[in-house]
Amino acid sequence: MCSFLLVGFWYQRAQAVKSAFKAILVNRLGDLGFLAGAILLIKYGGTLGFPGVSAITLKGDFCCAVLVFFILGVAGKSSQFGLHT
Repeated sequence: MCSFLLVGFWYQRAQAVKSAFKAILVNRLGDLGFLAGAILLIKYGGTLGFPGVSAITLKGDFCCAVLVFFILGVAGKSSQFGLHT
């Protein structure tokens, strides 16, 4: 909601409203990235706590998948260039 209100402040301009909806969609994509990474980490690692996660030996594709999902989440939540629409 904050992204929508921040970008769509000038609601009289059609482009500002369109951009606000894009910001919501990219933000939701970031949320899904975080959620997918957290679910994988819980399913295969058993915890989200820092001591537990640092003790887990992450191997191969699992480690890459978790990192890609978390990077997708960070990029989506902060509207980085990689998810620029």
